Amino acid sequence: AVVPSAPSSNGSHSSVFALQPAMPNSTASSGGNTYNFSKPETELGSHRLLGGFVFAFGTSRESAMASLDYAREGGWFSKNSASMVFDWVTFNGNVDRFTYNMVSFSLLGTGEFIKTSRSTSFPLNIAKGGGFNMVTRTTAIGLFVVYVSFVLGYIGSYILSMNRNFKKAPTLGHFLRDFFSDVWNVSDLVSLVLSAVSIINVLAFVLQTFRGSYSFSIDSNIKYQVPNTVVKAFSMLKDVDPGRDLQDDWYIFSQFETLESMYRTCLTIAALNSFFISIKIVKYVGSLSAVRPFSSTLNKGKTRNFYFAIIMLMGLLGFSFLFHIIFGRSAPGFSTWPSTILTIFNWIIGEYDLTHVLAKDFWTALVCFAAFMVCFYFIAVNMFLATMVNTYSATVGDIDIAATRTRVDNDKMLRKIEYPSKERFKKDIELAINEKGDFIVKSVAPHGDAHKEGVAKDHVISKINRSKDAWKRETVELTWTEGIEEDDRNGGLVTVFIKDSGKSFGGRFRKKEEVDHSHEVRATAKNFWRVQGAVSRIYTEEKSRRKPILSDDDGSDDE
Repeated sequence: AVVPSAPSSNGSHSSVFALQPAMPNSTASSGGNTYNFSKPETELGSHRLLGGFVFAFGTSRESAMASLDYAREGGWFSKNSASMVFDWVTFNGNVDRFTYNMVSFSLLGTGEFIKTSRSTSFPLNIAKGGGFNMVTRTTAIGLFVVYVSFVLGYIGSYILSMNRNFKKAPTLGHFLRDFFSDVWNVSDLVSLVLSAVSIINVLAFVLQTFRGSYSFSIDSNIKYQVPNTVVKAFSMLKDVDPGRDLQDDWYIFSQFETLESMYRTCLTIAALNSFFISIKIVKYVGSLSAVRPFSSTLNKGKTRNFYFAIIMLMGLLGFSFLFHIIFGRSAPGFSTWPSTILTIFNWIIGEYDLTHVLAKDFWTALVCFAAFMVCFYFIAVNMFLATMVNTYSATVGDIDIAATRTRVDNDKMLRKIEYPSKERFKKDIELAINEKGDFIVKSVAPHGDAHKEGVAKDHVISKINRSKDAWKRETVELTWTEGIEEDDRNGGLVTVFIKDSGKSFGGRFRKKEEVDHSHEVRATAKNFWRVQGAVSRIYTEEKSRRKPILSDDDGSDDE
């Protein structure tokens, strides 16, 4: 018979069950007592409807102790019980939140005794109640609406981006290969999927029928009514039957188990989504000069790290099988294959306790542990670090060379600009004549061709259309009207050569005080050749290209 107790249908109580084979008459006897067995999935009472013998602990200390003594007298606390689960629900009216608590004890086939516990607090009221937390809940609802809007907008933007890339690709295979070869596209896709799943889970929790209809009350006249469909599905007793209150409590427990699982899933998905959103932020901050060496290192080393991780994983799997087979039945942490992987992974990061494995077989444990640590801790981990350091060093060197190239391009003494017409040239640059009689730049148009090439005020016009002097006149106005012409030999273009005033290539190397090296990386044994070699090589290239550019038709040079 069901253990006698009289808890409030909306009260707090707990249940415990031991998984046992179902009996034909759904009852069992132990110590002279008879107990009901709840069949899996079809009868209420057991934890997550897994089946078992259920004991109600009531809502008071006295009733709980009575049920506990009743189970102890029946001999349930023995090695014959494969699993026991204690679960109970509490309510805190100060914060308007329910807390589902669960403690389980399981005896595995390997002989290991597993103890687990979990406690999850969650609200049933979403848009009402909560006392002083109502402001927080209202704000959360508003932010959730904003979040959904942003996610939908980003999904639309992502689809448009995929569509543009798909139209450019010759085939579907090329599109998939090119689009998803970019790690950021993959990260964005995973983040969007997790965002969508997170939103769906939150909506599923909010729209759950029991959550919206159940309310806690200490008034015995206010009682939650179990839906008729549920009454028929589980063949529950009639309302007038004394055992119906207990069945109502069991149904409420099953619903709290469901809500707790849904809420925990929401938190897990949200946590994963937060991680990928953080990864996405790296995409946008990676362009910052302070972050670029690290983001570029990760980007350049991703393929190498991927294959190296596969090699380490294969070795980790091999050692996990070794330790699980040898120590699986005698040492905690090796009873299951996943727990073995976690245990030896902790060894890699320096957290280990060999007490149990050494007690099992000292020399075998010592040899296996030493082999594992040599392969992973001393070889694999250091190879991985060396790979990353080498990639970082190469990345910093590339950044040094690119920065030097940019600086040389910005500071180069000669700039060549081709204009499609004289009018375009006149709109882009305003000319003037200095005291030496040279034609100089008085001003440049913002965002024009000259501005993009780094032309600035007082820069000297060296040549126009391969000529140094033929285009010059006494005044700027005459120069524009009579001197400067479009070059028919060059497709009607106007080719202008502009050089910095008072600078030469030789002066760059002779006058070291004019060169600002404050932004350069300090030379070390690793980057000396990159820093110095980059500067020397780039300026040598610029100097070798200078003569052909500056040469006139007759082979003469500016200098």
